[in-house]
Amino acid sequence: MTAITAPRRQTHRDLLARLREVMAAPSGRVVLVNVPMGNFLMVDGTGAAGEEELASAVRALTDLSAAVRLYLQEGCDDLLDPMPVEILWSPPDDDAWHEAMPGEWSWTAMVGQPAAVTPQLVTAVRDSQLLRGEQPGDAIRRAMGRVRLGSLREGICAQTAYAGHAERSQSVLARLLDHVRAMGYEPHGPHHEIYVADLRHAEAAPLRTVVRQPIRRLAWPEQGLPQ
Repeated sequence: MTAITAPRRQTHRDLLARLREVMAAPSGRVVLVNVPMGNFLMVDGTGAAGEEELASAVRALTDLSAAVRLYLQEGCDDLLDPMPVEILWSPPDDDAWHEAMPGEWSWTAMVGQPAAVTPQLVTAVRDSQLLRGEQPGDAIRRAMGRVRLGSLREGICAQTAYAGHAERSQSVLARLLDHVRAMGYEPHGPHHEIYVADLRHAEAAPLRTVVRQPIRRLAWPEQGLPQ
């Protein structure tokens, strides 16, 4: 007789395994993935990748995310692994094909969070962080005050990956978008970069960067519809 057991509650490790599956993009090759809903700590801003505002946002996100993990791990045997820094990049006219000047782009920096994280928990942990004796710099404090808990479901996306410095991302994105067009799709929403490295340290180049673009099918023109 087969024993019937209650379904196991999904742990953070289960969530991490699922997210890593859709993050496993091959280098030099484009694949389609269906990205599920995810929860993130997020900070919004505008400007180029090397500017202080983004660096402060990344530091605030990684510090706050680490503090949230420590809180959730109290009395828990399941060790929570850190999630990578991710950034959504949007040009000013919301057209993913538009090559705007880097300083004109808006961005949302993010770090994935377990489903157990709530806005109330984020507020409590942030207040505790800001009241600690070791105070962060003013720019990081301001960024931490802007951190919000949000959700994102991108659905069908094209993605690829490359190793090394972030300077390659624009050429990799251009090739990805050419491939998307050739497959009969068009970009739909901001492009997404996932940095498999600790971006808090300027001297630490990303070991691997996943470049992702949400897509949708190209609409047929009004004339020349297939019969």
